[in-house]
Amino acid sequence: MHQILIEKIKDKPPLDRLDNGFVLHFINEFFKRSNTLKIKCENETLKEREIKKIVKEVRNELNKIYGQFWKVKKVKLNLNYDIHQSTFERKEFYHALYEKLFSITGKPKTVLDIGAGLNPLSYGLIGNDVFYYVNELTKEDCNLIEEYLKKNKFKFEILQGDVLEIKEFPEVDVCFLFKILDSLDLRDHKTSENLINKIKANYLIVSFASVTTKNRGMNYPRRGWFEQMLKRLGYKFNKLEFVNEIFYVIKK
Repeated sequence: MHQILIEKIKDKPPLDRLDNGFVLHFINEFFKRSNTLKIKCENETLKEREIKKIVKEVRNELNKIYGQFWKVKKVKLNLNYDIHQSTFERKEFYHALYEKLFSITGKPKTVLDIGAGLNPLSYGLIGNDVFYYVNELTKEDCNLIEEYLKKNKFKFEILQGDVLEIKEFPEVDVCFLFKILDSLDLRDHKTSENLINKIKANYLIVSFASVTTKNRGMNYPRRGWFEQMLKRLGYKFNKLEFVNEIFYVIKK
């Protein structure tokens, strides 16, 4: 029955690129909130309307952390900024972004890019003399990124998997956490705090969207909870604001 649920959830792209084990984790998280449906699933007595409810709710969760960022249903090898929401929004200010970021951090020799999406397409603005550790969730996305980085002769290592399941990250000069914390903090902000404490980097660069994926302004784009958390942890930070994204440059 679990396999049937996985197949139904992945029936629509771009969720079809998610690994089965990752989808299963979210199904199990759903069952923690609904023991009755969990028992029915184990006994294979779920009704059609109950299956539809599970599929809908799990899909909604997966779209929040993955699906909503892709502007196309099927990703082909002719990668460009326009097919991913974040790179599409960033393409007009990528050059200015890196210029301002590295005026604070200095030019890095090593970069860890967590939940990279298609951000590797912008690495040419940073340089081929940098070593990039690139994390993405799905095997398919990692394969696309790897092919692009090889073709363009970057020095890199792919770290495939759920960022919360990776036990140890490499030590780096700079770590990018672009638009990822909101996706991780589906229940509370402890997840973000634990991740930030685990990363071994001289600087963290954390960003948050200031508009929704439907291009509507947010009521609280500056994420007061995040600034309070940084102050409580004793981390100094600079803040850079662009048209639709806010960046925090944090000294660890």
